[in-house]
Amino acid sequence: MERAVVGTYFGSPSDAGSAQPFTLTVAWASAAPGTQAASLHLQCETRTFIKPAGACIVVSVMLVTADLQPGQPPIPRAPLSGTFTAFHTLVGTLDLIGDHHHVSASYADGHFSNWRYTGPNGVVVPLDLTRAK
Repeated sequence: MERAVVGTYFGSPSDAGSAQPFTLTVAWASAAPGTQAASLHLQCETRTFIKPAGACIVVSVMLVTADLQPGQPPIPRAPLSGTFTAFHTLVGTLDLIGDHHHVSASYADGHFSNWRYTGPNGVVVPLDLTRAK
């Protein structure tokens, strides 16, 4: 799960008239002061009951932090934190939030897609991001 999300992504807003490149660096969240290491394990094998199908879905959640930079309009520099949530066999979502900024993406077939940035004004900016090798 960590290999799926942790890394550096390069890109720009996909609808901007002039490409304004930025970097999104995603890392596994480290322990807050006073947090015991045992409480940081991944939440694997969580099961959610789905009605009316009567089935269980395996869900894993990993806490992550991220840094969005260099921070030129329309996307400012912002420290972010959030979760990568994987369903079944690694189909998932990434949600990062920080000081009225939200970055999200969908994960399937080994890569992220549908990247979105939502700023304090509520405007959604589609993003083109590529993971560094």
